[in-house]
Amino acid sequence: MKRLKTFRTTKFKRPTEQVPVPELKELLFEDDEQPVITVRGLTSNQLFQARELLAKNNPMRALVKALTSGAKDTEMFDLFKRSLGATDDACPEVVYRTEMLMKGFVPEPGEESLQYSDCAKIQEKFPEIFLRLTDKIIALTGANSVVDQD
Repeated sequence: MKRLKTFRTTKFKRPTEQVPVPELKELLFEDDEQPVITVRGLTSNQLFQARELLAKNNPMRALVKALTSGAKDTEMFDLFKRSLGATDDACPEVVYRTEMLMKGFVPEPGEESLQYSDCAKIQEKFPEIFLRLTDKIIALTGANSVVDQD
């Protein structure tokens, strides 16, 4: 590997893409702004952090833990209901994708980052947009980083 020294000093960035969200034009954008949200692929570490939330939020895992730790009957009943999807708790996939949206959102210069509550509101009130954004983040996460020309 003759170019290892060059590789070590090269700056990289994650691929980004603007996702059109015309449905949010009146809510989030000024009249002169294009209704697009820029997202990027996650790093491996960010992806695994999001996956860890998915694993931690697994209702079956919580039920097994409760059964083996001598939890109270009411607690086990609640966990059993949750494992069957019989509660209003957030689905593990929603928690996973919400974390992905928080980490994959690219704010414009001078703009705030999305907070968890912002992502949760998009997920709840605009599910198709939420899926569109997180699907794009997933696709970009599967792509390699690119050389940063800036």
